[in-house]
Amino acid sequence: MGPAGSGKSNFINKLTGNAEKPKASKLKPDTQDVTPYPIAYQGRCLVLVDTPAINADQRDGETLRVIADSLQQKCPGGAVVKIIYLHKITDNRASNFADKNLRTFGHLCGDIPQRRMRLVTTMWDQVKDQAKATQRETQLTSEFWQELMVGGATIHKFYNTRDSAERIIND
Repeated sequence: MGPAGSGKSNFINKLTGNAEKPKASKLKPDTQDVTPYPIAYQGRCLVLVDTPAINADQRDGETLRVIADSLQQKCPGGAVVKIIYLHKITDNRASNFADKNLRTFGHLCGDIPQRRMRLVTTMWDQVKDQAKATQRETQLTSEFWQELMVGGATIHKFYNTRDSAERIIND
């Protein structure tokens, strides 16, 4: 899950081998529904779930409820193993909505422990100024994600490769 343009569908495409949809490069978000993508991974069935964007507006509460309801229907018995929250490292601004939305989502899904959350910065393959990107990452971890990290959430960088995506889901 994450804001529009953070690379949610792209992350899933790297793991499934699916090609990027032509509409995915447009300005309007392409993912409108909660969409499961079952894959065989390391000898087991893994279901990746693409979600609509969460963008810190009033509709987010409803979007989170739709995501939670869909997961409860598709994964009865609390089979949600990890939540991966994506954030573009190229964004000039951040807000604390990630913390609020992850907490709300966790509550709706039965209080998924924070140790199951992966906070992932994306677009590292597009970074032109490494020092500035590293500074943004430090700011995210110290100001916006600190409480989640104390609860056990882990931080990762996604380099837009299958190997990078696998490292994140294997953690």
